[in-house]
Amino acid sequence: MSARVLDCPQCGAPVTFRSSIAVFAVCEQCRSMVVLRGADLELIGVMAALPPDLSPFQIGARGEWKGRGFEIIGRIRVEWEQGSWNEWCILYDANTTGWLAEAQGLLAISFAAEVAETIPTDRSFFASNLQLKLNGAPWTVVDVKTATYSAGEGELPFPAPPDVQRVSVDLTNAKGGFASLELSEDGPELYVGEYAKFDALKLSNLRPVPGWSTEVEQEKNRTTALACPSCGAVVDLRAAGQSMSAVCGACGAVIDTATPELKLIQEADAAVRKLSPEIPIGQRGKLFDVEYEVIGFVARADQYSKWAEYLLFNPWKGFRWLVTFNGHWSFIDRLLALPAERGTIVELGGHTYQLFAKGKATVTGVLGEFYWKVQRGEQTEVADYIAPPFILSKESYPGLNEVAWSAGQYVEPKVIGEAFALKDLQRPEGIYLNQPNKFAARWKEVRMLFLLAVCALCLVQCASCVQRREVNALESSFVFDRAQPTPPPQPGRRPA
Repeated sequence: MSARVLDCPQCGAPVTFRSSIAVFAVCEQCRSMVVLRGADLELIGVMAALPPDLSPFQIGARGEWKGRGFEIIGRIRVEWEQGSWNEWCILYDANTTGWLAEAQGLLAISFAAEVAETIPTDRSFFASNLQLKLNGAPWTVVDVKTATYSAGEGELPFPAPPDVQRVSVDLTNAKGGFASLELSEDGPELYVGEYAKFDALKLSNLRPVPGWSTEVEQEKNRTTALACPSCGAVVDLRAAGQSMSAVCGACGAVIDTATPELKLIQEADAAVRKLSPEIPIGQRGKLFDVEYEVIGFVARADQYSKWAEYLLFNPWKGFRWLVTFNGHWSFIDRLLALPAERGTIVELGGHTYQLFAKGKATVTGVLGEFYWKVQRGEQTEVADYIAPPFILSKESYPGLNEVAWSAGQYVEPKVIGEAFALKDLQRPEGIYLNQPNKFAARWKEVRMLFLLAVCALCLVQCASCVQRREVNALESSFVFDRAQPTPPPQPGRRPA
């Protein structure tokens, strides 16, 4: 592959096109947006600066997908009502452009595909849980939103000036597939692919992550500092670029961090100061061989109970959750494949889950930062399905037209305490919904021994019955005469 290098019409700096398909680029020197017209570059404006972030991806990073290599050649920062995400343009197998989406700690690789069916372009047609067939394959809508290009860098296969709006419809299926419909006046565009795990991409030439990589160890635990728009106090972001909201530690105000123009989402609340997480914000710990940092804390409640949720972050692994109730803990991850729902039963990965409870959960308090614009009073419809020690949870956001599934497993409190160096964790009370029966595991260990012992006892009993001769234990006789009169009572004695 031979790269084309042209001079920027604004500043004269070299602009490189690695892909023969790329037609749009951003000059690294002056941030000018240029479009390739034949053999020349045409200036169409200036691109806004990208916000600082902790993404490990960068232009020039390389990886592997389905046995073939790819290189990151560009990026678009996309915003919507509740946040933003990165779309990394990749040059796949040296001759095809695709996309590596980095959103809410999830990764997905997709490529443009033709649409065989007639797809409406009206947003009102699409809703979460809508079943669609695209090119003959079944898909389920999980998210519908209006998105805007806000910034970019590198080279892209189409012009992407800021403020261009499109309706984005995300879909998934039972196999963990990913699809996105982009709706505009020019008609629908379909991108089809799969969710991906970071380690499976075999990435190289990644960007060092401040606070995490050994190359920049001196910046540990300090990423981006912001000024609270309510009280002016410094707010340090621990997942810059991926956190869409943060709570000021000084006054408790909830701040919109999705864009450089910080906005106040919610005024300070005195109740926030009463929150006392068992795991402090900023504490790091190692769970399942991965180091995580606690960056957020949410207190939730429904009509029956109250519980707490801790948001964990690792720049390479994304986000995870720890949910705790009455001293019990569960480790939660986003579910990439849709489970099969049959009434009150859900099936996934060979396990059958039974509906345990459903209702409406309300956020009663928040601390730290989050990958969506969380606020007190936010309500979510939740349904929990259990197959101890595992749990599946379905969360619906009617106002956002979004449905999210998560999968988790029970974790012993001792494991949490050791991972985060905690000595005074609350002792578990009662039985938790996905707590495994410890006697069931013990029974599996001893049941063969028990059956052998029962068989041996039966054999001994049978042998004793055959070998031992009969012996009379008692032999006697008596006569019972009911007609015999009862003797009269004797003087001086009470009758019996």
